[in-house]
Amino acid sequence: MTAANYRTAGPAEDSSTREAHDFRGKTSFIIMPYGRSGERGPDGLKDERTHFDDVYEFICETVEALRIKPLRSDRTPEAVPIHSKMLTDIIDADLAIVDITDRNPNVFYELGVRHTARRNSTLLIGHGDTLPPFNLSGIRVISYDLGTPESREASRQKLHDAIIANLSSRVTDSLVHSLLPGLNLSRPQQPLRQVREAIEVTFSPPARPNMSTGRGAAPAPRSFTLGVIKGDLIDVDIVDVWVNPESTRMEMARIHDDSVSAFIRYHGAKKDLQGNVTRDKVYDELRKTVGTSNVEAGWVIVTGPGDLASVNVRALFHVAAQHGEPCSGYRTIKTYTSVIANALEKMDELNDKWWRRWRILGISRPLTSIVFPLLGTRAQELDAIEVTVGLVREARKYLTLWPDTQIKSVYFLAYTKRDLELCEAAFQRLGMPLPTST
Repeated sequence: MTAANYRTAGPAEDSSTREAHDFRGKTSFIIMPYGRSGERGPDGLKDERTHFDDVYEFICETVEALRIKPLRSDRTPEAVPIHSKMLTDIIDADLAIVDITDRNPNVFYELGVRHTARRNSTLLIGHGDTLPPFNLSGIRVISYDLGTPESREASRQKLHDAIIANLSSRVTDSLVHSLLPGLNLSRPQQPLRQVREAIEVTFSPPARPNMSTGRGAAPAPRSFTLGVIKGDLIDVDIVDVWVNPESTRMEMARIHDDSVSAFIRYHGAKKDLQGNVTRDKVYDELRKTVGTSNVEAGWVIVTGPGDLASVNVRALFHVAAQHGEPCSGYRTIKTYTSVIANALEKMDELNDKWWRRWRILGISRPLTSIVFPLLGTRAQELDAIEVTVGLVREARKYLTLWPDTQIKSVYFLAYTKRDLELCEAAFQRLGMPLPTST
């Protein structure tokens, strides 16, 4: 494990206390002509390559001022085929800025991929009075002029404002998705194929004189761990409580589904020598506890770990993180951050009432660590980075407000490369940069 130290300046901050427009952790893919040396550019003075290199620097200046990382397919240090990297970045980038000057065919090909893959966060720019072709008519083109320092600054401000408006509103700007609402094109996630590793930061809530915690006298100052566990859930053997995201019906997924719920159900079951389930331990206990009733959004139901006790799991917290409609699928609950506080409160409740912990789980020592999946980050209607920031902030807030808790460590699971990127961005934005993993 690796660790870093961090001390909070006070209770977890509200988003309003951050820099007004801090898009740290987001990426912007820049789609543009590269230009050919020796040919005049759109300004009639610089050759094409010099002109578009200047445009690229202009875009980079603008997005980096908002703490967005610019990407361009011909400027990647990674040893991968350029087309593979290009298509990956077009689909995954939080923002795409597309220069349609000269109506370059490669640019329009990449724009078509972007408009098919993402329903929003694509901006068109063009030099001077550049107009879009007929099929893109009706889409705003942000004009730029880099001829003088004054016109460059005016263009920068125009693009700056458009980026903020675009990333803040998430309004559909793709003609494809406007005409085919509900279209969902996603790239398969890339699991982190490595030995389990935990990367952590520690923080100490500040002393608060005359603080009444509701659980006795004000405690002595102490430190907590917030962290990320990289890799597959089955390799996590250092955590007391696993959180299982369920719907309000608490039905659990089928064992062959690709989900945390299915994983917990299968690995918590008793199996024969051929791997077939002979006793559905976790599912049976959950159904016995809940019955046929629904539970409220954000609610937590506790069961034993079943055969997951073999990897040191002492309790499973099944949280109502989604609600569904017949024949329409499931959606993340609006109060998804409440799941964090409710689960941590449930841990404290069991720890305070040790007899209840013994009756439900059959263990005597307190529950001190918990791991959450990144709830809601795969929902199309939500911004994944903002969701992750909200989850981490809520965990820190709880530990700050209840420093006498017996909880010591709160982790988030990064099963894929994208999960890890989200966690790194969230911790960075909250002023708790994760150390470089080994």
